[in-house]
Amino acid sequence: MDKKKIIIIAVGVVAISLLLVVVFSVIQKQRKGLDANIASNNYVPVNEIADESGDKINPEDNFKETEFVKEVPTGVKVPKPGEIIPDELKDIVAVPTEVLGPRDGSEDGASIGIFNIKGEGGKFIPSQIIINQNDIVKIKISAIDADYDFVLQGYNMKQTIKMGETKSLSFQALKNGRFLFYCDVCGGIQSDATGEIVIVKQE
Repeated sequence: MDKKKIIIIAVGVVAISLLLVVVFSVIQKQRKGLDANIASNNYVPVNEIADESGDKINPEDNFKETEFVKEVPTGVKVPKPGEIIPDELKDIVAVPTEVLGPRDGSEDGASIGIFNIKGEGGKFIPSQIIINQNDIVKIKISAIDADYDFVLQGYNMKQTIKMGETKSLSFQALKNGRFLFYCDVCGGIQSDATGEIVIVKQE
């Protein structure tokens, strides 16, 4: 190989190297500029959302459904103590054994609803508790034929009940919606041991 060819190859390698350095430098500058634009961009999501008329919507009214929380349809009826439930719904709709309140003469008019459910045959019976928003719900859960646990994901609550035991779980229903509960040890949300607490928003 003569000197001319070696020089041409060397010049070519140097030229390609310089070109790569220039391209890399331009890319880095563009990235820095893009990052600066993103950092200085003051367009960020806000809690205030406007409807079609331009009126602001309370973000708490924008219901977001998840695997564990669904929206409550209109026309839901909240059962009262002693209410007669049709035979085909007796294993589904829970009737409160007692409703106390409004509590201590409180201004918000909230009541305390007491419900009994049982874990039996790999199911929760009854499987649906319907209450008004802001009420306090007290659920007495009995494990009849096996160990059960009661997981209420939307309210971050869990209670474990050994066979033959009855345990209570209480909370104030501050959030409206249909909240799925399930037995984790029975197979979770894919099992038959599921139900829901329906919290009806007060108008």
